[in-house]
Amino acid sequence: MFGPIASFENFMFNAFNFTGRATRAEYWWVYFIRFVLFFACLIADVIAAGMAQTVSINPLAYFTPWAILLTIIPATSLLARRLHDTGRSSFWILVALVPGIGLPWLTAILCAKSEDQDNKWGPMRSPSGLRPKQKTASGKTKSDPMMGYVTLLKASREPTPEEVAAQREQISEYYRTQVLGARQASA
Repeated sequence: MFGPIASFENFMFNAFNFTGRATRAEYWWVYFIRFVLFFACLIADVIAAGMAQTVSINPLAYFTPWAILLTIIPATSLLARRLHDTGRSSFWILVALVPGIGLPWLTAILCAKSEDQDNKWGPMRSPSGLRPKQKTASGKTKSDPMMGYVTLLKASREPTPEEVAAQREQISEYYRTQVLGARQASA
């Protein structure tokens, strides 16, 4: 599952990515962080307007419009990826335009469970929200940068006997191919 830091990082680094999928936790953590950010900006704007001799009518003189402008595109792309995760097209954003029931309906869709299998917008995410390796369109294998968090979480626990045996085998194979192989080639 995505935490707040990983969710916000993903939100910022995928600002213009309207393809792929976003988990429920990823979406709602970013929604919460944006809510807190907008509330802080609003408080700062009220304090600044209260302390000013004359109140500016220029909306860009305040923090809240800037926060909205800076996050509108990343938020829209995250919304599209969240809809993809539920198996729906990005055009379902237009449901919000239906008077009366549009926003509650869209909110219910955003709260829906993720699809349990791969769909046309990307592979299903593992229970941790991460996939160790992914294939790109060119067929190359690309590591998920979020796996660093998984490595940090695993660092404090004791490795299983199977993991220890696998590590020893990897070290032995490396030694045979790289060290002994290089020595035999130079001799």
